[in-house]
Amino acid sequence: MSRTAMSVVLGVLFLGSIVPDALRADAWSDRMDRARSAAARRQFGQAVASCREALKLVEGEGPAGARLAVTLNELAIALSEANENAEAARVLERVLPMLEANLGKEHQAVGRAVSNLAQARRKSGQGEAALPLFERAIAIGRKTLSPQDPELARRLMGGAIIHHAAGRLDSARPLYDEALKLLDRPGDGTRLELAVCLGKRAELLLAKNDPVEAAKDAERGVKEAIAAGGPASKEALFLTGGLASVHRATGRADREAGCWRTLVEAIDAGRPVDEQALLVPLHQLANVYWRLGNAAEVGPVIRRSHALRVKLFGQDHPAVALAEEESGALAEVEGRKDQARRHYESAVAIWNRIGVEDARAIHALLDFGDFLAVSGETREGKVLIKRAFEATRATLGPDCLKLAEIMDRLGTVLERAGDRQRALKAHERALERWKKGLGEGHPRVAVRTAELGRLYLAVGAVDRAQKLNDEALGVLRSTVGTNHADTARALEGQAQVYRALGYLDHAQMMESEVAIIRARLARPAGDGRSKRN
Repeated sequence: MSRTAMSVVLGVLFLGSIVPDALRADAWSDRMDRARSAAARRQFGQAVASCREALKLVEGEGPAGARLAVTLNELAIALSEANENAEAARVLERVLPMLEANLGKEHQAVGRAVSNLAQARRKSGQGEAALPLFERAIAIGRKTLSPQDPELARRLMGGAIIHHAAGRLDSARPLYDEALKLLDRPGDGTRLELAVCLGKRAELLLAKNDPVEAAKDAERGVKEAIAAGGPASKEALFLTGGLASVHRATGRADREAGCWRTLVEAIDAGRPVDEQALLVPLHQLANVYWRLGNAAEVGPVIRRSHALRVKLFGQDHPAVALAEEESGALAEVEGRKDQARRHYESAVAIWNRIGVEDARAIHALLDFGDFLAVSGETREGKVLIKRAFEATRATLGPDCLKLAEIMDRLGTVLERAGDRQRALKAHERALERWKKGLGEGHPRVAVRTAELGRLYLAVGAVDRAQKLNDEALGVLRSTVGTNHADTARALEGQAQVYRALGYLDHAQMMESEVAIIRARLARPAGDGRSKRN
């Protein structure tokens, strides 16, 4: 909620009634001055405390008391700024009836109060409860606000986000479209909001399997965010991540890397800035380079990220433990086995020292277990992976999908040890967990199914491999569509099955289809040729 919007509410409260001059020097005024001063310094905890003290002084004045309404409004602002949105909503619920009783149910100030209450509820995780409030705020705004007022666009976007989060994409789309029309005016101070709205609509378009249009929105959003808020702004990070997601979904890892690389360069060029702003883009850029198999590029990024985390947080910090893992993986790829072992051991030791047993600590055990298995220490690697399995089950429950990932890891370790039969059993158990957790028609399950098909083909179980690949392809074509990297990989696996069966014509047809899909995915997003499935 914005302080400006709330001050407008106060400016018309009770049709212009104000706090008398005689009251300004009393204890209540002193507490309120302290609250506003603390808020101006962004010390919102102190602002909340001062507002609570002021509230105790005026609670007995009743719902018609101007000072009570003023205090509640200031408290709601401070709570919202402190991200205590559930309590902010409760405070706003007290203020709203006061406004309605004195101004009427369709007054401009009432509309703003309703919108602020909707935002507070949405941010506290009560999306469905917030939706009718947004709808009411939008209806009031259409009657009382100028078409040039960006406040109406904010309300439209709030409603769109709730529809979007609930999967109601067709309901969300026209709200995003209308909000963008209202925000897309140069020089009116809404450039960051325009950027965020573009990013949210890009997410929706990607969910509706329209990556070409999604990329256009996301690319423009990044430019708007950097121009308005700078490369280190939270909006620039959000939009860059959204554009990277579009490229990842369409298999364009090189463009995904370009997003994060451009952001790192922009932040560097705009220094001095808070160095912490570099952590996310550096981490994401390293991840993309890993997926591209680009060890020459990933090395400098990981080393810079590692040094920056130690500088910012000290040695015993989760971010440094993650950096130790990344450095271990880099050393392993570069053939520096002794250094890799030291990094992995250091990561596990940090988690042990700080006493954290969450998904990140478990990942460190898995990475070290993999390293030991690859190094020929299969028994020691299995011990760590089983320890990770038990820790996951204890902390996240027996139905956690992470257990499926760990079973897949164990299967891979057994493969490396040459124990293919036990490896296949582990992967089968993992697949059953994936199906139980996500459902048999989920694309992630289909990807795992296709990978298991490849393993069965490798041991000569061609019939089983063919059945798994057929199952995977059926799901992928009906969910992510034909023009998708996962579908192409599953088709490639099925072509190998047909070659093994001697059906060379069928295999060649599938291989041609794979080549066509990958050629489509390699085209620039804006060339007009790559359409939705």
